[in-house]
Amino acid sequence: MAGRILAAALFLAGAASPAFAQEGSLFITPWGEPIRTEDGTPAVQAWFAAADTDQDGQLTLEDFLTRAEALHAILDRSGDGIVTSLESQMFYQSTAPEIYARPPAERPIVRRPSDPGRLTDPNRERRSAPAEPLRGAARFGLTAEIEPVMSCDADMSRWVTRDEFAACVTRRFRLLDANNDGAFTLSESPRAAVLLGEAEEER
Repeated sequence: MAGRILAAALFLAGAASPAFAQEGSLFITPWGEPIRTEDGTPAVQAWFAAADTDQDGQLTLEDFLTRAEALHAILDRSGDGIVTSLESQMFYQSTAPEIYARPPAERPIVRRPSDPGRLTDPNRERRSAPAEPLRGAARFGLTAEIEPVMSCDADMSRWVTRDEFAACVTRRFRLLDANNDGAFTLSESPRAAVLLGEAEEER
């Protein structure tokens, strides 16, 4: 799709810069790959269309793992079969520095009491504390991981092996496959609807 930019490829080529990376729509895939668009297309939509190579409207676990393996290989710049926290940090600082920015402050939710009662002014507004804002990569993706690669470090070794990464991405696929039919579609994810501009995120 025109306007789709594979940030991982730019990183590998040494062409991505923080100034460039701030432009356009950003989506972080479930395996951690930054995807950008510059033509107004939601990046999540561009990602799904490009990843759905057979155009059947769904992604399988094999689709996830194939691309996750490719990303792991790109991140593993030393070629030793593991991705270190430094390698991951360098990658995201070059391709998606937004994940390190402080999330925008949320305003308190204002509601009027549905049952004010005798001693309550019905015109008085009740303010509730805002929900905890999404942080890191979770602001731009379908899953809750703040850093999608190092969150796969199951043994806290400060690096992620291929097997660790594959197991982690498999868990994310199972979570996103809400109807357990072995395939993921955007309609299964309420978060995807938010990123597509089809729904407001619950506070």
